[in-house]
Amino acid sequence: MSAIIYNGGGATDNLVSVYNQSICRPFSIAGGWNRIRIGIRWNIYGTSTNITGYPRAAMGLSNGNIVFNETLSTATHFLGLWGQDDTSPTGEPSQYVYGNNFLHNFYYYVWGGEIHTVNYWKVENGVSTNVGSFAYGNGPSECYDTFHVTILDITKGSPNWSISSEHLLDGFDNNILMTTEDLERGCNEYSPDYLYNNISNYYLTSTPTLVPIDEGTYGTLDTFCFYWSNTSHAANIHDIIISKIN
Repeated sequence: MSAIIYNGGGATDNLVSVYNQSICRPFSIAGGWNRIRIGIRWNIYGTSTNITGYPRAAMGLSNGNIVFNETLSTATHFLGLWGQDDTSPTGEPSQYVYGNNFLHNFYYYVWGGEIHTVNYWKVENGVSTNVGSFAYGNGPSECYDTFHVTILDITKGSPNWSISSEHLLDGFDNNILMTTEDLERGCNEYSPDYLYNNISNYYLTSTPTLVPIDEGTYGTLDTFCFYWSNTSHAANIHDIIISKIN
C-alpha cells in the first residue's frame, strides 16, 4: 500500500523548488506501519557552475513540521540523511561539483563529502548524532540537473530502528531519465536486492543501520521533511511517495 503524497509529474510538471528552506508533509497510514519506504524524484537545477557556500541537504522523518538550520539544532526529533564532509554536524562540503567530467555523483556531495559516502543522522532535542556512514563503489559521471530517485527504507524496532537508502541514477528499462513510474516501482515492486543486482547505475548502502529511537520521549516520527540550504541552485522535487511495506 502506498500513497503519492505529492505528484508533480504529467503533461505539466508542477514541481516544488526548494531554495534555502525545508518542506515538511505530515502523513498517516491506516493501521499504522512497521516498515515504510519514502521516495522522491528530484534534481538540482541552476547554472552550469559549481555550487559554493557550504550547501547542505537533509531528507527523513521528523516530529512535526520543523525548520532546518545548518546544524539541525532546531529539530526536536529527526532520523534520516544529512549532508556533510565528515561525521561532525558542522562539516559541510565546501562545494558541489557540476559537470559530467568528474567521477563523482552529486549524491556523494549531498549526503557526504567523502567520495561515495552516505551519512545517516538522528536528532533528539536539537542534539545531532551521526549513526552511520557507508561507502559505495566508484560512481559514473553524472550531471546533477538530471532526474534521480532517492529512497529511504525505515523499519521500526524496540528500541532499535533500521534505516537504509537506495540511490537510483538512471531509469529502468535502459531509460536515461528517471520517471514517476520508476519511483513507484522502486518504492513498491522491487526489493533492494533486486535493484542492486539488476538495475545498472544503482547504488545501495552496505547494510541497514540500527538506531535506538525513543518516540515516547522525543515525539512521534510522523512527518516527511526535506531541506536544501543553497540559494543559487534549486532542489526541484517532482514526486514524493510513501509506501507501507508491512
